[in-house]
Amino acid sequence: MTMPKNDMQSQLNDAWMQNFDSLEKSVDQLENYIKKAEGTAGICTDEWCAATEQIMDDLNKALFAISEPRTADPELSLEKKLRRRICGLYVNYKGIYEKVS
Repeated sequence: MTMPKNDMQSQLNDAWMQNFDSLEKSVDQLENYIKKAEGTAGICTDEWCAATEQIMDDLNKALFAISEPRTADPELSLEKKLRRRICGLYVNYKGIYEKVS
């Protein structure tokens, strides 16, 4: 029989990973969208820029709202990696925006 504490920690880790995986998929989609926009200057309208910035802000807020469980493996700290990816996406986005402006 497993200990209730172990079960709760396991469930917490599983829920955290599921939520984090969803955020990572959203970042992947945004990254693909920005890469497509880089090749097509016509996509970069004011509405597109506003929507892209809003999505990046929302992803950043969601990421910072999630804290890793204390029991999470420090070597699997995906949170920092994803934060760096979002920062890199913002730099790429700004580069596209400046080319069009």
